[in-house]
Amino acid sequence: MKNLIILLFALLTINVVKSQGCLPQGITFTSQEQIDNFQVNYPGCTEIKGDVIISDYFPENITNLNGLGVLNSIRGDLKIIVNPVLTSLAGLEGLTSIDSTLTISNNIGLITLTGLEGLTSIGGDLTLIDNDALTNLSGLAGLTSIGRNIYLSDNNALTSLTGLEGLTSIDGNLNISNHIGLINLTGLEGLTSIGGKLNITSNDFLISLTGLDGLSFIADLYLHDNSDLTSLAGLEGLTSIGGHFSIVSNDALTSLSGLEGLTSIGDGLGIVNNKSLTSITGLGALTSIGGGLWITSNDGMTNLSGLDSIKANSITDLTIYFNSNLKECEIYSICQYLTAPNGNINIHDNAPGCNSQEAISQSCNAGVGENIFATNYEISPNPANEKITISSSSISSNSWLSIFNVNAVKAMEVHLTDSETQINISALPQGVYFLRLQNEKIVEVMKMVKE
Repeated sequence: MKNLIILLFALLTINVVKSQGCLPQGITFTSQEQIDNFQVNYPGCTEIKGDVIISDYFPENITNLNGLGVLNSIRGDLKIIVNPVLTSLAGLEGLTSIDSTLTISNNIGLITLTGLEGLTSIGGDLTLIDNDALTNLSGLAGLTSIGRNIYLSDNNALTSLTGLEGLTSIDGNLNISNHIGLINLTGLEGLTSIGGKLNITSNDFLISLTGLDGLSFIADLYLHDNSDLTSLAGLEGLTSIGGHFSIVSNDALTSLSGLEGLTSIGDGLGIVNNKSLTSITGLGALTSIGGGLWITSNDGMTNLSGLDSIKANSITDLTIYFNSNLKECEIYSICQYLTAPNGNINIHDNAPGCNSQEAISQSCNAGVGENIFATNYEISPNPANEKITISSSSISSNSWLSIFNVNAVKAMEVHLTDSETQINISALPQGVYFLRLQNEKIVEVMKMVKE
């Protein structure tokens, strides 16, 4: 009986040890020997309560993590840093959760994240930096939750983000920067929202944003210095940006096609130094920007067609300068803003016609019948007294004509169903009006004078 009691006590003690966490102070592995002896030195340890650091700067002999196969959770950080001869993360297959941050950086021989397939959640950041041989993120295919931010930077062999398909939202920021092999964002198709910033910067061979197709909301969006980016295809589902939207120094970008669904921005829009950009009509559905509007140093732009639908009272500061070929700025939203500005105005060093506040205001109040942003419809007669005829080859069942006075007050709205529609304007007071034709394909504006 005494021996039986001792045996039961021993078994109970073993089970308690197995169920308890260990190493609240954390542990650092600097050699293969330490990893191989982990289960001997810490029997029953499956959950490490502190941080785990794996760093083999010298003598460069960590080749595998098989000795850590019993681990299922880490309550602190997991940092895999400077392991020159480590090629995979095989050995971590049992790991399902990291309560804090996962950092994998400066592992020049790491070609795959195989070994992390069981990982489903990271409580803090996911950071992958300077892993020169890493080609994809497929080892993270089981990951469904990240508590804070994702930082991906300087992984020179990375060609796709395959492996992140399980993520549907990110509460913090997503930073993708300084990759020379990344050509699109395939792997992020599951994302519907980003609670922080989406920063896509200095990815020299990125040609499109394909992979972001499911994204409908971002807090802030920064597209900077992506020299081969030719298209914003992939952002078609984006309807709202809660904060700032900045498009800067994307040398190959010719248009903003892909943004046709974007209707609101919360804290300003900047389009700066995109030397090949000739068209911003992709922003035709945008009605509010909630901050400043900056259009600077875009040498290919000749007009601002695409910004017509922005409500003037949603613009604070207005900055338009150093656009050497920009000559047509008298779009509806700008004309309305200049009649009652909400902030600072800084307009200079553009082409004649858009070289100063005075020049734009003069164009806004002149040019009767001038086609501001309309190639698909005509008004006749113009000037008019009692009736006008709207002629267009682009009328659909969802076409509407809105008539605004110079104070941005909507005076009339007419549903257009035929290629020619006659409208009675006799009740309108004399003056200058802006007529906006809009449907699912176009947003076009013309000026009209009521005699």
